[in-house]
Amino acid sequence: MANKVLTQKDVRKAALYWHATSHMTYNYQRLQAGCMASMMGPIFDKLYPDNPEKIKEGLEREMLYFNTEPRWGAIIPGMTVALEEAYAVDPDSGIDGNTITEIKTALMGPLAGIGDTVWAGLMKPIFLSITLAWAMDGHVWGAWAYWLLAFDFDLGITYYMFMRGYKLG
Repeated sequence: MANKVLTQKDVRKAALYWHATSHMTYNYQRLQAGCMASMMGPIFDKLYPDNPEKIKEGLEREMLYFNTEPRWGAIIPGMTVALEEAYAVDPDSGIDGNTITEIKTALMGPLAGIGDTVWAGLMKPIFLSITLAWAMDGHVWGAWAYWLLAFDFDLGITYYMFMRGYKLG
C-alpha cells in the first residue's frame, strides 16, 4: 500500500465539512463527536473500501466524546485524518485506535482554551470595535463588514489549522 491513500481533494473536503458543521451536531452526551464521525465517514470509506468492520470500528471511535473550539482546534480533526490514514496504511506503525483517541482527548481542552480566548476575547471585539462605529454612523454596511471580517477570519483560520494538523499529523 502506498504512503498516502487520501488525495488533497479528500482532505480539503473534510476541512470544509468540519468548518460548516462543527457547531451543527452538538448534543449533551458527545458534543462535537457527531461532526467528527460524519466528517470521517467518507475518509473511512476511502481508507477501508472492502472492510466494513474497520469502517464501523473507526466510526465508533469518532463517536466518543469530543469538544474543542472549532477554529484553532481544527488542528485536531486534521491530525485525526492523518493519524487514521497512517493507521490504515500501516497497522503495525505504532499508531492504533487508542493512540488516536488519546491524542484527541489530550488536545481538545487546551486548544479550546486558546481558541476561545483568541476568538471571543480578542478577534470579535476588534472586529466589532471597527464595524460598530460604522453602523453607529448610520452605515448599514457596518453590519455586513462585521459578518465578512468574522466569516473570512473564521474560514481562514479553520482551514489553515485543519490542513496544518493533517500535514503535521
